[in-house]
Amino acid sequence: MTSHMTLQPHGSVELLTDEKTEILFLLPKGTSNEETGKVLSVLSQIHTSFSSEEDISEDQNECDEGAETTRRQLLSCCLSLQIASEDCIDKLLSVWKRVVHRVYHYYQLSAKAYFTYLQLNGGEKTQSDEDGNVIGTLRLLRLLVKHAWELRNVLEPGLASTPTAPWKGIIPQLFSRLSHPELYVRQSVSDLLCRVAHDAPHLIVYPAVVGSSSFNKSDSKDSGREGLLSNYLTEQLDENSDDCNSQEDEDIEDPSSKMLQGCLMSIVEILSYNNPKMISEVKQLVQELRRITLLWDELWLGTLNQQHQDVTRKLQQLESEVKKVNTNSALTKDEKLAIIREKHKTIMKPTLYALEKLQEITSQPPETPQEEWFKDTYGKLIDAAIVKLRNPTNPSHPNNSWQLFKQLHASLQQKAQKRSSLILRMEKISPNLQAMKGTVIAMPGLGMSGKMVSVESVSNTVQILPTKTKPKKLVLLGSDGKKYPYLFKGLEDLHLDERIMQFLSIVNNMFVSNSSGEQQLYRARHYSVTPLGPRSGLIQWVDGSTPLFSLYKRWQQRDALAQSLKNQTTGSTSSTTTPSILRPSEIFYNKLTPALRDKGITNLENRKEWPLSTLRSVLQELIEETPSDLLARELWCCSTGASEWWQITQAYARSTAVMSMIGYIIGLGDRHLDNVLVDLATGEVVHIDYNVCFEKGKGLRVPEKVPFRMTQNIETAMGVTGIEGTFRIASEHVIKTMRKGRETLLTLLEAFVYDPLVDWTTGNEAGYTGAFYGGGTAVPNTGEIRQSKRDMEREITISMFSIRMAEMKSAWTKNRDDVSSALPKLKEQIQNWLGIADSYYTQLNNVHNMRDLKSLIADCLTDPEHQLYTLKERYEDYAVVKVLVYSGKEVYMEKINEFSHWQKLHKEKINEFSHWQKLHKHVIERIQGSSFQKMCAEFATNLNIGPPSFAAATEFLQGAGQGQIVQQCEQLEAEMSSHLTVQRSNLHHAIDVLHTYAAIVSQFGTTFADQNRTYHYLCFLQEVVCDFTSERCHGIVNQFHELYGNQHVSPMKAQLILNTEAKLQGIIADLNGRLIKLLERRNQDPAELPLLEHQIKENDKAIQIFVQGKDHVISYLPLLEHQIKENDKAIQIFVQENGVCGVTSLTAWIISALCSLNKRYSQMEAAAAGAGDRLMDLTSRDGDWFLDELCSMSSNVMHFIETLMANTLVQELVHFSSLHRALMATHNVYIALQELNVNFRSIILPEALKAIQAQEPTVCMALEEIEKLFSDMTHPLDTIVSQLEVLHRNAIMGIENDNLEMMTVVKRMQIQYQDLLQGRDSCELSPGQMLLMGFDGLFTRLEDEFTDLMEAIDGLQVPDVWRKVDAVREGKSMQLSSFTSNTRGYLSSLFFIKRLQTMQMFFHMCTQFAANLQGMDGGNCYDDDQLARPVKRFIAEYVRKQVIGFPSQILGYMLCVFVDALGVDVTAEIETKDIGAESKVPLEDLRKKAVDVCLRNGQFQHMHFTQASTLSSSLDSAWRRHDLARRLDSNMELMKSSLHRAQLQLARLQWLHEDVFVQSGRHLNQMGMQNRSTIMSEMRKSMQSLLSQESGLGTCQTHYTQLESSIIQIEFEECSIYRKHVFEEEMKCSTEVVSLCQGILHLEALRTRTPEAVASDSNFLTLINRCIESCVITESTHSTVTDLEILLMNTKPPGDNRICQSWLETCTIDIASEIDKINQEKAELKKEMDISRDATKTEVTTIKNILTNHHKLMSEIRTVLKSMAKQEELGLEEGYSTTTVVKDYLNTYKNFSENFTTALKIVTTEDITKDGMAEADDMVDSLIGQITLIYDDLVNLAPPLLPQGDGLDQSEIQNFTAVTLKGHQQRPTESSKKIK
Repeated sequence: MTSHMTLQPHGSVELLTDEKTEILFLLPKGTSNEETGKVLSVLSQIHTSFSSEEDISEDQNECDEGAETTRRQLLSCCLSLQIASEDCIDKLLSVWKRVVHRVYHYYQLSAKAYFTYLQLNGGEKTQSDEDGNVIGTLRLLRLLVKHAWELRNVLEPGLASTPTAPWKGIIPQLFSRLSHPELYVRQSVSDLLCRVAHDAPHLIVYPAVVGSSSFNKSDSKDSGREGLLSNYLTEQLDENSDDCNSQEDEDIEDPSSKMLQGCLMSIVEILSYNNPKMISEVKQLVQELRRITLLWDELWLGTLNQQHQDVTRKLQQLESEVKKVNTNSALTKDEKLAIIREKHKTIMKPTLYALEKLQEITSQPPETPQEEWFKDTYGKLIDAAIVKLRNPTNPSHPNNSWQLFKQLHASLQQKAQKRSSLILRMEKISPNLQAMKGTVIAMPGLGMSGKMVSVESVSNTVQILPTKTKPKKLVLLGSDGKKYPYLFKGLEDLHLDERIMQFLSIVNNMFVSNSSGEQQLYRARHYSVTPLGPRSGLIQWVDGSTPLFSLYKRWQQRDALAQSLKNQTTGSTSSTTTPSILRPSEIFYNKLTPALRDKGITNLENRKEWPLSTLRSVLQELIEETPSDLLARELWCCSTGASEWWQITQAYARSTAVMSMIGYIIGLGDRHLDNVLVDLATGEVVHIDYNVCFEKGKGLRVPEKVPFRMTQNIETAMGVTGIEGTFRIASEHVIKTMRKGRETLLTLLEAFVYDPLVDWTTGNEAGYTGAFYGGGTAVPNTGEIRQSKRDMEREITISMFSIRMAEMKSAWTKNRDDVSSALPKLKEQIQNWLGIADSYYTQLNNVHNMRDLKSLIADCLTDPEHQLYTLKERYEDYAVVKVLVYSGKEVYMEKINEFSHWQKLHKEKINEFSHWQKLHKHVIERIQGSSFQKMCAEFATNLNIGPPSFAAATEFLQGAGQGQIVQQCEQLEAEMSSHLTVQRSNLHHAIDVLHTYAAIVSQFGTTFADQNRTYHYLCFLQEVVCDFTSERCHGIVNQFHELYGNQHVSPMKAQLILNTEAKLQGIIADLNGRLIKLLERRNQDPAELPLLEHQIKENDKAIQIFVQGKDHVISYLPLLEHQIKENDKAIQIFVQENGVCGVTSLTAWIISALCSLNKRYSQMEAAAAGAGDRLMDLTSRDGDWFLDELCSMSSNVMHFIETLMANTLVQELVHFSSLHRALMATHNVYIALQELNVNFRSIILPEALKAIQAQEPTVCMALEEIEKLFSDMTHPLDTIVSQLEVLHRNAIMGIENDNLEMMTVVKRMQIQYQDLLQGRDSCELSPGQMLLMGFDGLFTRLEDEFTDLMEAIDGLQVPDVWRKVDAVREGKSMQLSSFTSNTRGYLSSLFFIKRLQTMQMFFHMCTQFAANLQGMDGGNCYDDDQLARPVKRFIAEYVRKQVIGFPSQILGYMLCVFVDALGVDVTAEIETKDIGAESKVPLEDLRKKAVDVCLRNGQFQHMHFTQASTLSSSLDSAWRRHDLARRLDSNMELMKSSLHRAQLQLARLQWLHEDVFVQSGRHLNQMGMQNRSTIMSEMRKSMQSLLSQESGLGTCQTHYTQLESSIIQIEFEECSIYRKHVFEEEMKCSTEVVSLCQGILHLEALRTRTPEAVASDSNFLTLINRCIESCVITESTHSTVTDLEILLMNTKPPGDNRICQSWLETCTIDIASEIDKINQEKAELKKEMDISRDATKTEVTTIKNILTNHHKLMSEIRTVLKSMAKQEELGLEEGYSTTTVVKDYLNTYKNFSENFTTALKIVTTEDITKDGMAEADDMVDSLIGQITLIYDDLVNLAPPLLPQGDGLDQSEIQNFTAVTLKGHQQRPTESSKKIK
């Protein structure tokens, strides 16, 4: 074919010139160039099977050839065609059909030619004819797989009419195509197989019956038996599988399995119709053979052998654990026995689990004499052993629990070692097989020999081979009188061996064809293989061959016998001594172990530690000890003469070469001496067991690295030339022959990819039951099995935790008591120190006052005119005024204290709500789901108050005649339970109301408490206290009337508020609609839904659930990520299998894909460049913003590049490294732009709105500083921007810029802006500073990424001539800016100013929005999209002027590198090509030439390119779906955040202006939020309910305590303590909630105009009026007295004496004496502080010792707790768990530990202050309250090993006591308690 007929990526082809001309002629006039290009692209799509862009569904009409798909694509891409006539569209479709016909014309001719050949060659056949048939049929199958849909008109009739004879050679390949996705292919192949079955049913019957029975699960009891066995097999597989493999076996129904099942069933039905007897007999044969795969005794013996080593280790572990428990003196006998029992249960649980599953299998009703014998002989023993292992009578002796299994194991092993057990009677193991006589069953494996032999009967003798898998040798008697021996094998999938045998047969045909009539010298000896299920099958017995291992063993026997005879002659040993023969592994380890010990290695388990030199020396010793001519001697001995020996040796060398080369080609491994056989009569080598092939041996635990086995014995047998003679010549001949027929062989092997029965996993070995019933069904239900295993593991973890807690409970309780007693002592010492410190600082203040007073008197003594001499008269006037004012001022101070109390309470409540909301963040996230509702219901109803404390004494009281006390207790118990239940329900409701209130109040910030009368009252009274004058009082009255005097709002303001409400409701409705559309789009991906069919109903309900107020979006991302990984693996396998061809074809296809992406890049960049200022509003057809599309495109390109880097060596190409760095830099710039947009909307926007609306002081200050920065500039920002653009333009044009004043201005602004960001010299960042730095950080990240891009661009060094490539030139032409060293500074300054413009505009809009919500004039209401427009405008400008053009240029350069690597000299092509007037070279032409060159040079073939395109397209399609899902999920999260924020803003507006709405008579539409009055009403009701319950609950508790004290007994003291603890916790929680509700109700009552607020206003005005009266009286007097003068009058009253100099001197003496006294007291207090400090340190030392024990105890269970937390998380993910109790506990414990450490650190600080000690006191108080939570909750997490009320069996106690008394003496106190 010519190049224009080669398929392009995504199923496209280049249109011819005539075709383009015709299309342009047919298009309507006025069609734009862009639409024309899209139409040409659509018409070039031929919708191949590997196209990821098409939209063709499987249920499409059979006659639809893609025309409807093309029609839809034409109408969607071209607006002109939507209004054009149908005739126009039909003509365009006819052009498309001609294009498709042109492309597939040669394929159709090829298919017709092959069918014609088969028709002509379908009669009598020669050997060459058979080869031609095989090649023809395989090539037709290849066309069927690759181009089934396009060639349907040829393939369908061809398959229907083709003769059946040529297809008989590839029956397995035909069966593998039954799972083809095309319906007509499945139907055609099925019909062909049915026609073959009609002509030769013996060829079809076995695969059809076996395949259909593998899927059929409804056959009465047999299916049940097979199901149990299949499940058991799956569990054994899971134990040995990796995690990655286990994920592949999820319980998801495979559509291909359904297709295959339907076809197989239909074939079996047709066969049954034609020959029902044959089908029924074959079914019976298959079923019975599966039965005897592994007999029940073999199954148990194999399983016990597997478990032996593990059980031995577990029993030893149990022995040590028993000793450890018995030495624990803190445990009672019952506790010790319970712990030992639980340890036994936990450790042996996995073993018991496996054995119980096995018992379930062998407990089925027996159907054969062998099964009846097993059940009679071992059934009771197995049942007893299971019971004893599950419930051991004496767990202190763990070996006793396994004793019965030891007996069973020994018995089975003894039986198996008897020689008689290797021979079985068929009538015993399968009477049905023995009874089969004169059947019409075709003899397995003879179908292709040309003769039809049926099974006459089955031999009664069955021989078991003594190997691990217990294969059985059967003999079938044929209708021709001959005996046909077979090996019936399990534990392996023989489908692979069957295909390998077919492969060998085809290779033999090639050898015959190449012999040219000469004697056939080359042949691969093979045998027939008939699979009978996924894990079993029949293998033809190879007669006359000898395993190489038997030769080695004979030599061992001869050598041992010779050594024995030699010893007898010397008299060294007795003649009766039997020579011992060691196994090869024993010989190897006998030499290796001493050699490793010499190297200091004693652990033989870790092979990685074995030195290579040691292994080599051991191997060399073994080689020297073993004769190298064992096989050569055998061949010599079997020859009658030299001539025959020569022929046998030559045949041996050729046969070895054939199998070695074939083994190398198919990656054959596991070639041990039992798998290599030699026919000593002919010299032919026979290989068996092909299960380890296709390089599977490289994945074994000891990898096989050699290409084939060539040891000294094999080489010596070839003669004197060794491998350099016949072997080398034969090897070369074999390779040449296979290379010549490689297409046929590769096509033959290609079926493995499509065959669903082939296991491609490596190193996945099954357990012993793998072959039982042939593995059972093909698709076992692994999901339930893994769930049961996870449940078992979870139970084991919990059990381990319970055991550890039971062991350490005594020490844990003691540690709790120690902490509980030590912390109060520490608190007492801290409070003692604080009390002393208060006294100390008080005395220190008194000293200062006395000294000031002494100084005042000294001044007075030196000044006769001092005012102190008039103090007595002034003080008398002061006393009169004081009496008048005292009564009023006392009331004022009381009110101030009251208001201060309420104000403090309000602020505390706000902080508590904020803290509360953080602590319950996970509850808020789950509040929209059913799990949260379920949790709330459990919290509301289930209350564990423990058993009644009097229960233990009930029997005693009844016997003592005190039945009335029991009745009273029961009545009080019922009453107490009722009260607690109601109290818990009330608490739950109150907490819900408080949570709702906290969510709305959080929008107001911490200043919300200031927006009520309490705050204003407090401010007014504080002003009065500070300025107690009548003027101040009158001013306060005026302010009060302005705030609360006139409650009527102006109509203009009211209308403004109502309009704002309407806008917010409109915004919410719009967000709701947009979110629903996103949700619908997210859940409609047709590629994802078939993969999750069981969740379709949830998808349909998603929108309904969302409308109800819940979010419900199914996340497909993990599934899509898994699909991407699978596609990556498929590509890696393709590259590994095809080598250089795979690498080159993959590179060529990805280059084609990148060319298409680059073209789309150019189109999108051209659209963005042409949009101009409208770029910020440019979206795709689906509404995606242009930046998202560009980022997706960039990610797609990088994904292709990463695929190349992972699978090829492109990293080593010239220029690749620098170009990859530049391309990655452009991608990072796009990502930074996208993160700028997303992080702005998700972080900056909500935080800025919240802070500005709450009027956060530091944020307001930051905004003022930014405005000041702008106002200080001499030029407006717009002027600076325009001037910078002029400077940049001049620099591009080369014009010198004389006026650089603007650059100086910008530099100054940058310095000031950085100073603003750094803020003042403070240690902590303020909220305002954090907001600015966060906003600026988004731009800084973008700036850094662009700087990296410029550095990468500067580092590019590509040939200049490459710039003529069209992609590079077009990208360069679209750049609007120049990026030279002269222009970059201007661009940087320009976008710095634009950044400031963006921030200014955004903050201005936020301020307007906040003002609008506040009801102020000049505000405006915005939604999130409008608030984000400044940032979107910045991004659009940045992309247009900075980024556009770079990606397409760099990608164009990189594609040139790739094309050059494929063998095309890009530079030479550009220079020699006629570039025309446009002076550019199409990149597409270079790409096409590179593909053609590769094809011509044989670097890869068309099939490689096609396979690479299929795999890469699948990967690209999965990646695109994943990328779209990720983007939609991100957009939905942003939309939900905006919706929630809008709802809160609406609630904030309605709460803030409630009076306005009430006056206007407006009904409040909450749009998802409750109104304030409803919340307050609910809060009041909840509080009243709690208060009403407290009194009744307290009374009931008092009566209960009194009655309880009258019957105190030691036995129920613990129950009583627990009951008191529950009551105290309920009362504490109730009191806290009531306190919160009271504070909130008081706050809300005084915030709006309520009756309480009106009464409060009246009282406040009355108080102010009294204040005015007092001020008037005070101001009427002119007497003033200072504080020091008052202190003097109180210290030394003058009495009747007047103040004179002598009185002052006396005062001086008294004051000096008082100062000395105070100093003495202060010194004493200082000493007491030091003593108290030392006592505090002593307590800290004690606590540290206690903490050391605490951490030691905690370390024993921390790992188990982490495991339990992980299991909780897994349970939440999978839906079987709804709680995170352990995780919550670990978080709580972490906080407790950190706070404990901090408190001790503060207390022990040397320079401790009073404030620091007070902080430590609060922390210690908090720790004391958490002790119960930390210690008791951990104990409660562990299920009790001794449930209350359940005692131990007396026999158990006796058995246990017998053990414990050996080392411990029973304590009398415990004995007395038990007796009592």
